This record gives sequence, structure tokens and C-alpha cells, in this order.
Amino acid sequence: MKIDVYNLLSSGLSDGDFTIFHEKDDDFDAGEWITQQDWSNGDVFTFGGSADGITSLQFIFSEPDYLKAQYIVWVTTEGYETFYPHGAYRESLVDYWLEGTVPDQADECLATMRDNEWFVGFGV
Repeated sequence: MKIDVYNLLSSGLSDGDFTIFHEKDDDFDAGEWITQQDWSNGDVFTFGGSADGITSLQFIFSEPDYLKAQYIVWVTTEGYETFYPHGAYRESLVDYWLEGTVPDQADECLATMRDNEWFVGFGV
């Protein structure tokens, strides 16, 4: 069995730009790449919790033929309720997580998040 692991863009050892939980295209591209490798049997399974769970949830909407199953440990579908519970900004979660995960992009990400439709949910 071959297991391929990758990080959200610009986090961990991954290059690229972190785009505030809108990585479904990146997941699709990674799945396409995996299925084209000599060692691949063409089946892709995903696992995610928290931020990785959010991107895994969004990935479902791409409906790739190769996606056989997902194990999503914990995920929110309502960004606003997670980051602004009862209307109060949850700085200890949002700011510190972004500063620790994507320090070079944290300020840009925070500005994007405050103006983004994601806070009303994924439409799930």
C-alpha cells in the first residue's frame, strides 16, 4: 500500500499560497497527480481534521471519479460561528493559528477572511 501525504499550500513543507480554505482545486490537482503515478492504483482516499477537514469537505464538491472515501475527523461548515461565536471574534483561534501556520501570509489571510463569504458557510 502506498500512502501519499501533502500539506495545505504554504503550510508545513508545502510551497504555494494559502487561500483560506479554498483549496479544493489544489486537492483535485493532487488527486490527478497521484492517479497518474506508476505506483497508483487510481483510487484516492482523504483524511482530514480541522483545517484539513475543511478542505476535504470542500473537495467533495469537485466530484472526482478517483475519490473513493473520506475520513473527516472534525470540521465546521460555518466559518462565522467558528471564528465569531455569538458575534465575538475568537482571536486566540484565528490569529494565532494563522500566524503559526502561514506566518508570511497571516496578515493577508486575516484581511481576506474578514471580507470573505466563507463566513456564511459552505452552502452545505
